[in-house]
Amino acid sequence: MHRLTGSAAAIVVWLSLGGLPVAAQTDTVVVTTTQECDTSAVPVACTYTSTDPRVAGTGGHVFVEGISGQEGFVRPGTDIALYWTDYWIEGPEGAWTGHGYLVGDETGTIHALLMLAGEDAYEGWSYVAYGDDPEADADHDLVGVIYQGALPPVGSVPVPADE
Repeated sequence: MHRLTGSAAAIVVWLSLGGLPVAAQTDTVVVTTTQECDTSAVPVACTYTSTDPRVAGTGGHVFVEGISGQEGFVRPGTDIALYWTDYWIEGPEGAWTGHGYLVGDETGTIHALLMLAGEDAYEGWSYVAYGDDPEADADHDLVGVIYQGALPPVGSVPVPADE
C-alpha cells in the first residue's frame, strides 16, 4: 500500500507540473490562432493568441519576394499578386520558423498559408495554418494544425514520363 500511495502522489505532482512535456505529445492538434500585427514596423511585429500555448507569443514576418499581378493585390499601391515572407513565432518553450505564402484576390483579401518548423522544445514538430485577411492589415485568424513530423514538400512537382 505504501508503494501505491507514493506512486499516486508522484502522478499527482507530475500532473500538477504540466503532465507530459511538449516533446512527448504525439497527437495532431487543430489550432485556432489570432494574429495582430503592427505593419508599420520593419520587420512586421505580431502578437499571437491561440488555443494552443505553443503558438501563442510574439513574432513577425518580413517580405522576401513577390510576383507581379493586377494593381493592388496583396500590397496596396503595388502590383504584387503573390509574395512570400520569412515568418517566426516565439512560443513559451520554443519557436516556429519558416515561410508565409500570401495571395491577393480582386476583392483585396489576402489569403495566407504559413508553414513553420519547430525549434527548441518544438523540434521535430510542424505548424501549418491558413487564414483570410479581408482588410489586408495582417490582423486575422488562422486555422491550422500542429503535428509531429516534417513540413509538407513545397516546390515543383515532377512531370510524369509518357508511357
